[in-house]
Amino acid sequence: MLNFNDIDLEQILKVISIDTTLISNRTNYAIDIPSRPGQVYNGFKYGVKEIKITADIKRKNDKLYKRAVDELSSILNVSSEKPLMIDNTGRLYYAVPDGDIEESKKCEGFGRITINFICYTPFAYSIDAKQYNGTDSIECDNEGTTECYPVIAIGISKESHFVQVKNEMNGKKMLIGSIPTVSLPSIAEKTDVLIDECSSTTGWSTNSTYVDNDRNTEGTLGVTSCGLGLMANNFGADGNTTWHGVSARKNLGTQIEDFQVEVYINHNSSGVNGDPYTGVDNTQVIEEAHEVVSGSVSEYYKVICTAINVRTGAGMSNKVVGWLKKGDTITPIETQGTWAKFNYNGTERWCTIHSKYMQRCHSDNRVISYTTTNKTIKNFVTTTGASLRENASKDGRLLCTIPAGTTVRLISSNRIQEPETEENSSSNTYYYQLANAYEGMWGYIDTSEVTEASNVTYSYPEDIDTADDKVGIIEIYGWTTNGEKLFKMSMVDDNPWYEFNYPFFQVGGTTFLKDNNIAPQPKQGISVSGGGDKLTVTKDYLMSGAYGDWNDFFGKIGIKRENGYWHAWALKLQDGNVVKDIYSPTMQVNGVATGKLAFLSIYIGTNKDNNPCGMSFERIEVKNLNPVDPSKKNIKKFTQGDVLKVDCFNNRVWLNDKPYNDFDIGSQFFPLEIGKNSIKITSDDTELSSSVIYNERWL
Repeated sequence: MLNFNDIDLEQILKVISIDTTLISNRTNYAIDIPSRPGQVYNGFKYGVKEIKITADIKRKNDKLYKRAVDELSSILNVSSEKPLMIDNTGRLYYAVPDGDIEESKKCEGFGRITINFICYTPFAYSIDAKQYNGTDSIECDNEGTTECYPVIAIGISKESHFVQVKNEMNGKKMLIGSIPTVSLPSIAEKTDVLIDECSSTTGWSTNSTYVDNDRNTEGTLGVTSCGLGLMANNFGADGNTTWHGVSARKNLGTQIEDFQVEVYINHNSSGVNGDPYTGVDNTQVIEEAHEVVSGSVSEYYKVICTAINVRTGAGMSNKVVGWLKKGDTITPIETQGTWAKFNYNGTERWCTIHSKYMQRCHSDNRVISYTTTNKTIKNFVTTTGASLRENASKDGRLLCTIPAGTTVRLISSNRIQEPETEENSSSNTYYYQLANAYEGMWGYIDTSEVTEASNVTYSYPEDIDTADDKVGIIEIYGWTTNGEKLFKMSMVDDNPWYEFNYPFFQVGGTTFLKDNNIAPQPKQGISVSGGGDKLTVTKDYLMSGAYGDWNDFFGKIGIKRENGYWHAWALKLQDGNVVKDIYSPTMQVNGVATGKLAFLSIYIGTNKDNNPCGMSFERIEVKNLNPVDPSKKNIKKFTQGDVLKVDCFNNRVWLNDKPYNDFDIGSQFFPLEIGKNSIKITSDDTELSSSVIYNERWL
């Protein structure tokens, strides 16, 4: 096996040899004491690991050989370390190509390639993570040849002050929160003021004027088709404003001095990236199976993120009682929205089946007798008025004539020779079959009347769903009773040429947090018309593709004010993991936004000259932080439904997917030693659940 960045290189290369060292170069250190014979040993380190691949590329001719070399070059052109597998042992390295990639051309269509990989972390990692679930004590077995670093997840079942995690084998421990003082009373650090699952418009009054200027608010608010979010049913009239859409307001029922507001949102632009009118062959290879005999198909869900919480009920406020790891599957007994009930260790439990975390699958138990065939499908463009015939013959019934310059989708892997006739015993005419219907008709086209779309610039026969020209803003504001704007959080795409999302936060009217990445100038197309002294050259901007790291956004945006200090964040989630984040420093904003939070307003809008992005609110939470003097009271840091993660690999603590820094100064992130490790978890929550996940390592 030779796999790099999840691409099977053996589809391109025939591997001759893989050369590496048993163990990376070891450097020992010593201290030279003048009055003492010899030296005193002072530790060691392993250097980088180098892996050399020698392989051949063999093709029928130089054209195909060059295509394979180009494909290999593209695969190896990476900007960061990527997984590299060199055998079938279930282990991988993280590597990048290093130095020259040597090519020795031997003859027509044949050459030898030498690739040098370097692994700056000289360990092999297990492809499959180990996971152990439990409560206050978990026994883990590290069967690698060196220490490894776990991620320990703790599900909180009730209000509690602290959690301590300790590896009994090496004595290292983490104390998160504070152990309560017996003589002091306890209060919750924060209380819920609003939890809106955004499955109904109840409580939201529309056409609110509590939004920024230059926003028309005549649209209507609705619920997404799956019932899991608030969206714009329509965006209303264009008006004379830059943005038009829908606004709504919800009162909190109380005024809050210190608060935290966190919102789950979607903001994405579906469709084609880049200029769709530049020819692309859009090749597909499809495998077909036939002849179903008997049996049935059942539905199940597979975990596609690192780990997913198992809870006592449908909703994030329910107690966590366990975890499922990546690759685990469930068969639903019952579903409620994006939650499913299933059998978990003999008990009916719940977990989310949102597509961000779970993949919907089908188990096919049918008995099938089949043969498989592969067919390749490409875009072609008609070079003349092409005859669409009922069968692959010039004598076939003419269905229609397709105009020159029309894009059609054809099965290119099967060139069908015209049948022999008495007049023509050896026809040189070939046909392609349509893969997609043309204006409702199916048939065959002479191969001489079309050319591959990648060779031309062409127009589609109907409008294309394009992503780059879609724009939209989704915003949530916080207000006082007298209409003072405290904050605004938003995800914005205001660029009609690029698909380009970015988060934007204000405190009062002042910019507080923003991704400062700026999209470049869009690509330009040049057209020429006229002639002689009346020649006209026109430059037009073109749809220019996706740019930045926030596109296709699903995640959380949040802001909090505590004791006069503000902090904001945006987290993009994919498969349950944070793939992009941005945080503000915690700081004061003098002279503005000092009132108490009384109500929220939301806005979903688009530009009058462009199509809208897909945007929705999925969950809105408001918490009262209840600041108190910790020297006079014990603070309950955690509440039911919280998930605390101690990431010993990256030396970070997370609470509900956000960085959490309230841990004791003497705490130590710890490894799992070789062999048996006992992880002890202590807390005033005696019913917590826990999980330890790690990848073993080998020298």
